Formats: sequence, C-alpha cells, structure tokens
Amino acid sequence: MKRLVFLMLFVFGLTCCFYAQSKNQCKKEAKIGEKLVELVKAKEYEKVFCLLDKVKVKEGYKIKIEPYDAEEAVMTKGAVNYICIYDKEGKLLTTNFKEDFWSYLQVEKSKMGAWQAYLINQMWQYLPLYWQTNFLHREYVYTQSSKIEFVGNLDDEKEAFNSAMSANDVTPNIVRNGDNFIISACYWTISGGLIREKYIVCFEGDSVNVKYFDYEVLFSYELYIE
Repeated sequence: MKRLVFLMLFVFGLTCCFYAQSKNQCKKEAKIGEKLVELVKAKEYEKVFCLLDKVKVKEGYKIKIEPYDAEEAVMTKGAVNYICIYDKEGKLLTTNFKEDFWSYLQVEKSKMGAWQAYLINQMWQYLPLYWQTNFLHREYVYTQSSKIEFVGNLDDEKEAFNSAMSANDVTPNIVRNGDNFIISACYWTISGGLIREKYIVCFEGDSVNVKYFDYEVLFSYELYIE
C-alpha cells in the first residue's frame, strides 16, 4: 500500500513539474511575441532579428524589413510590407511572400525556433498597412490580459467578446510531433473577430517550411463600413 501511495505521489509530482515547465515555456513565447509587436509598432525593425535569435539568415545573405512608403501605398490603394532577402552585393533575391523565402534561413529545431519562425511568417499582418489592406491587420493576443482596441458599439458585443477572452486560453501553445511543430496562437481582427489559428512548422534536414493548418473562431465579429 505504501509503495502504491509513493508511486502515485511520484507520478503526480512529475505531472506537476511537466505542467509548470510547459506554462513557463508558454510565458517565454508570449513575452517574445509581445516584445516583437512593440518593436514593430515603434518601427525599430533593426532590432527584430536580434530578438528572434533562433532564426538566422544563411552566410552570404542579408535580411531586412522593408517598410512601404505611406504616400506610395495610398497612390496604389493599398500595400503590405516585405521581409526581404538580399545577396552580399545588395541584389534582392526574394521576399516573405515567395516560396523560396525559407531556403535562405536557418531555424533551430526546437519549440522556440519553431515559434520564432511562425512569428516571422505572420509578421506582415501587423506591420504598417494602408488603405484597403488595413482589413488584413491583426492584433495578436498572447496573454489573457492582452489589451484589444474593441471598436464595437453595442454593449452585448463587448460582453460576448470579454466572455470569449475569459473562457479560452489564448496563450500560445506548441506541440512537437517528430520533426514537425504545431503552433496554436490567437489574434483579433476587425474582419473576423477573435481567432485561434494553427500552423505547422516542418523541418526536413536543413530546410524548414511554415504551413497553414486550421483555425477556430472564438468570437465572431465583422466591422461594417457604410
């Protein structure tokens, strides 16, 4: 009987330890996500890839965030920013919207490496957007206390949104399955509401790929402009 009690206590202790480590990891990921948003909002783009230290551009290449000129964006009725890869002579080779983008980057095969690859993949959606592309803007939600600028006018909509935030764990989650990592994270958009999206970060040898997997609507919202 004593052995059984000891075994149960031992298993319980391991479970608690694993849960605590998992929560601490989520906190680290959330902090990096929040810091990245701060840097982007402050337009301190040169600090982004110092923060995302598990992702490196391969030798002989340079990576740079290219902010779109606001006046030019208005003239073209919308624009998005690019994350660009250059060779050592300064020739533009590719951007984050092209399939070969990840072939120029090295990503650490770890939960944090996969998380940072996901952040880079999604970053364009909270870089400065203009004109119609503002409807693509996202505010990523990394903690229960994240502040969202809710533009709804009806009290029942705000109440429903607050209930959705309280009822759901919106902190990032990363699950490893062999050489793949499943990323789950939440964001707010005026053209959809509070969404939990899932991506798979796939490692094959030295290459990595970030693929869309699934999404779940936690609170549906659509801003209508008359």
